[in-house]
Amino acid sequence: PTRRSSDLGKVKSLTAFVTGAQMAGKKATEISRQVKIGLKEFLPVYMIPKKIKYIETMPMNNHGKADRKYLGGLAE
Repeated sequence: PTRRSSDLGKVKSLTAFVTGAQMAGKKATEISRQVKIGLKEFLPVYMIPKKIKYIETMPMNNHGKADRKYLGGLAE
């Protein structure tokens, strides 16, 4: 991939998006804590997302795949 000059100096971090009825009604901090605890069982610490956000449903593009452009806007 080509880097743009506007990308230089930006620190990238991983954002996880959580969906599901079992998370509805819970506080964002509780969701984040539960997801991080679960991921720590399977992933090394450096792979645990810095940000975890709850969304009602996963946005889909016209091809039925997750809309990564839309999610990128939510991550900021």
